[in-house]
Amino acid sequence: MHFELARNIDDAWSAVDLFPLQPGDPRYVDCSQVRGNTLERIKRMLKRHAKAKRNLHLLFTGYRGNGKTTELYQLQSIIKSDYEVIYFDVSELDVNNLTLSDLLLVIAKITVEGMTKAGYCLPDNLLENVGDWFFEKVLERSEKIIAEIGAKADIGIPDWFSFITTKIFSGVQMSTDDRQIMRRKLERDITELIDKVNSLLRESRARVQDKGKVDLIFIMDSLDRLRLGLDKNLFQGSGSLLKQLQANFIYVVPISLFYDEQATLLPFDEQLILPMIPIYKGGYERILNEVGIEHLKKVVEKRLVVEEVFACPQKTVDELILASGGHLRDLMKLIGFACNETEDKIQPHHAERAINKLIRDYEKVIRDEEYEHIVTVYQTQDPPNNETNQKLIYNNVILVYTETDETEWKDVHPAVVKNNKFQKALKQR
Repeated sequence: MHFELARNIDDAWSAVDLFPLQPGDPRYVDCSQVRGNTLERIKRMLKRHAKAKRNLHLLFTGYRGNGKTTELYQLQSIIKSDYEVIYFDVSELDVNNLTLSDLLLVIAKITVEGMTKAGYCLPDNLLENVGDWFFEKVLERSEKIIAEIGAKADIGIPDWFSFITTKIFSGVQMSTDDRQIMRRKLERDITELIDKVNSLLRESRARVQDKGKVDLIFIMDSLDRLRLGLDKNLFQGSGSLLKQLQANFIYVVPISLFYDEQATLLPFDEQLILPMIPIYKGGYERILNEVGIEHLKKVVEKRLVVEEVFACPQKTVDELILASGGHLRDLMKLIGFACNETEDKIQPHHAERAINKLIRDYEKVIRDEEYEHIVTVYQTQDPPNNETNQKLIYNNVILVYTETDETEWKDVHPAVVKNNKFQKALKQR
């Protein structure tokens, strides 16, 4: 892939748009040295589950905007010769109002679509059986629907199945009242719905393995955008039902889910965090982690020529990196904010204004009564697991760092530490 390094402020602003990177993108930086080799660990899990003839149901997490999707794109590239991968971005759905039945319906749809796209043909009788069940259980037998079905009668079973599931998929995105009617129908038959989805999964896996591949795997991305509490309902409350699905799944979930008071009740044995890139070493002294900082500098240098974008390159980039807490999206946001302050090179005072904007952004998500808890985190780096802690992790106020030896510590986002309310609470201790 061709990419030109940004050499002026306009191109720099565009270059820090933090979207997931495809394999081979020259902007990709391998950070496994400072946050462990996540891809190798997932590959190892897949191999061992396949050897034991068990399904992998992995909860994969990390802070939003910290490179999870980019790493999953890398994973797809690495395993594509052995596995048929079906990737789905759940942000296409209403992630603020998602239920188990919604997710199961979507899995049924993307299974058939993914297999068809990959050149596999599932049996007509299977598609007809599952499609008939969806039609009977989910869709209303209105005159309009019956007329539409009649108009599609001669298009063939695969296209007919696609028509039915597309109608249902649009139902997942419809008005709240209609969604509730559909959900109530499915809740009464959730076991049968899982059976129907599994019939598609079993046949799909058989087709994949007949072609010489090891197995089929689904990557359900962007579930980390679920609102706080909904993730617990889905993966803790309904997790045992999700685990009945007879295929390999990677679910990208909110990092706060792992720090819930009842996190040990999650029925998923396989859990994996993509760690933050550390800017400090663990400990109250907050000694700079030079290796982590160098990796973050590489992230910036892979996108722009710092000498041509910053008036004081080394000093300013260092300040922005430290203000980001090692969070990739915040680092890119800070540079973008600074770009908006000038038509020429970024001066130190432009960077200062960018940092102040990030400070204000984080101040908006913190309640006054939460600062006492935040100060405790700053002083101990080991806060108690409670609802306040979980909410602050969800909102990136508290950052979790995992070392390569799996030791873990937590710290307060530097933009919050610079907040006047935090400083006042700290002085009162």
